[in-house]
Formats: sequence, C-alpha cells, structure tokens
Amino acid sequence: MIFFLLTVCSALFASPIEERANEAFNEFAEAYARHGHTQYLPDEEITQLGHILEAAHIATMLGAPEEVVVGLLLHDVGRMFAEEDEVEGNAAHYSHDDVGADWAEKWGFPPLTCDCIRNHTLAKVLLCDEDPEYYEALSPISKLSLEVQRKKFSDRRRLGVWKESDTFKAFRLCDDMAKLRALDPLLSPDTTIPSLESYRDMVIRVISGKGGAATNPGWHQKARDWHKMRTKDRASFERFLHN
Repeated sequence: MIFFLLTVCSALFASPIEERANEAFNEFAEAYARHGHTQYLPDEEITQLGHILEAAHIATMLGAPEEVVVGLLLHDVGRMFAEEDEVEGNAAHYSHDDVGADWAEKWGFPPLTCDCIRNHTLAKVLLCDEDPEYYEALSPISKLSLEVQRKKFSDRRRLGVWKESDTFKAFRLCDDMAKLRALDPLLSPDTTIPSLESYRDMVIRVISGKGGAATNPGWHQKARDWHKMRTKDRASFERFLHN
C-alpha cells in the first residue's frame, strides 16, 4: 500500500519527461514480468531477467556511466517483444538488437544508450575478429550465431559506426560476463543484485538527460580485465562478484 501511494504521489508531481520515462519503464518491466522467467538461451544457465540485472550490476561495479548501465538493463528487451509477437526463435535472436534500439529511441532514450543496444551483437563480431581468446570463451550457441551476425553487420561496419568502439566493446563484455547462474536472483534468492524496480530512478535520469557520468574513467579496460578473469576461472569470478 505504501509503495502504491508513493507511486501515485510521484506520478502527480512528475514532469512530462518523467511521466514518459515511467511509462517506458512500466512497459519494459511488464514485458519481463511476463517472459523474464524463461531461460536466456538453451546452453546458458540464467534466466532472461537474471541476465539483464546481472549485466547492469556488473556495469555499475565497473564504474560505467548511467547511460551505459541503462543500456545493459534494456539491451535484450527486443527478445521480450519477440515473445509477445511469437516471432520464431532464430529471427528473434538475430533481430532483437534493432527491435530493442528502435523501442528505446521511441521512448526518448539518449543516443549512447540506443547505440549500445543496437550494436551489442555487432561488438561481438569485432571482438571475435581482434581476440581469438574472446572467441574461444563464447558458448557453443554464440559461436554458432557468429557467422550469421558477421554477415548481417558487414555493411554497417563499412559505414564506420565505431566512433564509440571502446564503449561498445566494453558494453558487450558486460553482456558476456552476465551469464552466471549463481548470480541469478530467480535461482539464488539470497543474492544482493539490485531488483529491476531499483533502476526506475536511473531510467528517469537517463531519459531526462541527467544520467550520471562514469565513476571510473578506466571502466573500459577494467571490463577487459574482469572478462579475462571470468574466462580463466569462472568459479573464482562468481565469488569475486559476490564479495
């Protein structure tokens, strides 16, 4: 009851931008309430909701800017809309980045957030091209999808979208690290990962153009370091994130 009253009071005094941000968050949260319990991918150990919460949490721990943290929270929302529209599995997998970015643009999220969502599978292609160890660390199903994604993005790469390449690649590394069952709040109720609702205020700030700056200017390199740690010793990495 108290939460309901606070929500109503906030809505009464919200600016038009805040109202739109709340509507966007509600639409996003409702989609995950319906479909977030499903498995992320057949060979992954985490749910859809667990994956995005873990990704956003990792980005926060790295010190990434809030526009990036929110991008990680939203990066797979296109999967949820594919569930709503009953899109066939492969089609949903290969188009969810564009579907999610279009949704974010519709609601007025800033360009960096939208670009990170749209390019998070493109970043996988670039990382595979430049780092053989990155490719070897991919799951079997992610390796299988690589060639299709490489073909999909060949034209876009020629257009030179990589002015923010360090950000996109670090964004993708957060996505990759966020597939640990031990951190999934649906499977591990005692976890300390923030809830989906706890990001509402951050989403409002980001849509309003007031997203917080990076607390760690070197978060891109830190993401690479953490990803290598996870690749070499997954169990130790899980314990590291819990502490």
